[in-house]
Amino acid sequence: CLKVEDAPGLQFEYNPHLYWTPNHQEGVSRCAFDLRVEAGVVMYHEWRDSSDPYRVGPSFWVRDGKLQVGGQDLLDLPADQWVHVEVSAGLGAQSAGTWELVVTLPGQPPQRFPNLPNVSPDWKTLTWLGFSSSANEKTAFYLDNLELATGNP
Repeated sequence: CLKVEDAPGLQFEYNPHLYWTPNHQEGVSRCAFDLRVEAGVVMYHEWRDSSDPYRVGPSFWVRDGKLQVGGQDLLDLPADQWVHVEVSAGLGAQSAGTWELVVTLPGQPPQRFPNLPNVSPDWKTLTWLGFSSSANEKTAFYLDNLELATGNP
């Protein structure tokens, strides 16, 4: 797995961060991964395009042990336990302006959150996919079993 460890006093709030530039233009993109968060984690997962300024499609945050979309709490994430996350969204002509989130907590069935609105209604391409830690203390989150693919449904 990959450990993303934050620390107090970093120059930029979005560090540490990691990202890919998949350049997905059409079809449906899907990103799945296992996530484990420590207490105190403030992090986000976000999909962007290459516009200037960039537009954001799917995006979720983890703050105070809660998984949030658009500032709304969707569910509690247990500290120091692995959860499985799947994010999918249509691109190009298949973009409906929404995305789907599926979260599987330990010992529970998957919880589906369909038709979540993209942050930017006109987002249609995935040219940047990232994870960023925004805490200002020593804390960490972990990623494992990352899958990223695009295709037609």
